Amino acid sequence: MKINTRTIKPKLLTISMVIMLFCVTNTQAANYNVSSLANTGTGTLRQAITNANSTAGTHTINFTISGTVNLTSALPNINRSMTFNAHASGNTINRSSTSSFRLLTINSGQTVEVNGFNFTNGATAILLRQ
Repeated sequence: MKINTRTIKPKLLTISMVIMLFCVTNTQAANYNVSSLANTGTGTLRQAITNANSTAGTHTINFTISGTVNLTSALPNINRSMTFNAHASGNTINRSSTSSFRLLTINSGQTVEVNGFNFTNGATAILLRQ
């Protein structure tokens, strides 16, 4: 039996292109919601940053709760480009510890937009690494 390689090669190329397209579109931006004002745990700002840092793309972190996040340690460094949106009633990120630390550190090459927040009591509220 003779196999026609002219029809097999284009089909393999098409399948490869579909797989590549899926991989490229699978790294799209994601939205993470902050539903807890706690320092750590599910639904917190710390967890949202950790999740966003672990996924390729530009992400958005939205607060679904208003109030103050009292931090007892520095938040994870920002390793991805992302947007932070406070609740419509506003949010405050506050250092609630006797030790000195920055509230937010943005690593080199990242674009970060912060909307509607107050930062209080940090050693230096935001550090931009170059």
